[in-house]
Amino acid sequence: MIEIIKANTHEDCILIANLAKRIIPKVYYPIVVPAHVDMFIEKYQTVEAIEEQLKNNFQYFFLLYDKEVVGYLGIVISSERLLLSKLYILEEFRDKKIGKKALLFSEDQARNSHCPKIELLVNEFNTSSIDFYKYFNYVIVDLVHHNFEDGLVVRDYRMEKIL
Repeated sequence: MIEIIKANTHEDCILIANLAKRIIPKVYYPIVVPAHVDMFIEKYQTVEAIEEQLKNNFQYFFLLYDKEVVGYLGIVISSERLLLSKLYILEEFRDKKIGKKALLFSEDQARNSHCPKIELLVNEFNTSSIDFYKYFNYVIVDLVHHNFEDGLVVRDYRMEKIL
């Protein structure tokens, strides 16, 4: 059984940070310079960074499979959109419909908040994620360039789904 549970305690932030260290390198090392991936984790997925995000309209949720935490979801809701910022699942638990459940949950959150659309960013080389989102009727609407302080330029597709 798949469950989605809101994260909001300090202990929850520790668990998310630990999941990030396990999941994110496996996703991005093959397509982004590893030093940049490490910098990203240290800047955005530490316990302190996650706690700060929670104070600023960011919501995190655990993804559970048979009562085991196997990933997490991060969203930001505004009147214009729901930003699907994070959707990470441990590799060994992919293809178990957890991602689908997370997307349906995000759609429910958007509708309940009267958001007209869901937006997300996905690295241009992350073809499996791009294909996953396309399967659920997300479309590429833009190519966005991000210039980071470590000098790396990363290009992401902005994808959206109109509800």
